Amino acid sequence: MSKLQALSDHLAGHFSQLGIRRENFDSFQENGELQPGGGSETELGWHLADWKYRAALVFERIPSNSAGLLLALVQAWLSDHDPEREDAGLDAPQGQVDMNDGNKFADLELTLDFMDPIYLVEAEDGPITWQGRQYEFGDYDLWVAEQGDVTHGADTDLPA
Repeated sequence: MSKLQALSDHLAGHFSQLGIRRENFDSFQENGELQPGGGSETELGWHLADWKYRAALVFERIPSNSAGLLLALVQAWLSDHDPEREDAGLDAPQGQVDMNDGNKFADLELTLDFMDPIYLVEAEDGPITWQGRQYEFGDYDLWVAEQGDVTHGADTDLPA
């Protein structure tokens, strides 16, 4: 799931509290750029690439007294779910608010940058060929030993 989709779902869970109607919300991506990911193996798979994009969250006719809570929800989600923003050089969210109906309602557009990693998982019949092997896009499970024994060859009794 993309970070934009996850944030959109999170905010939608608060719409009734914010007085926002679902049909008055839209989110989308623009200005995407596919960047190399380094090809390193992680607990999620082989990091093939990063999808860097500008996300837009558009709210129409939200109660003007809900704008502060909405912005706090966005920032709290970013802090909890996108902690690598600063290291990735992603800009702070930008916004524009247009007041209407005697300042009772507002139209709010937030734009923010996201970078979603793209991972590959080795699969015999996968549709992606990379470095001579077949892969698929998807979840990955890297098994990491949490404990073990290490011995030195001189410490073991080997037959002569």
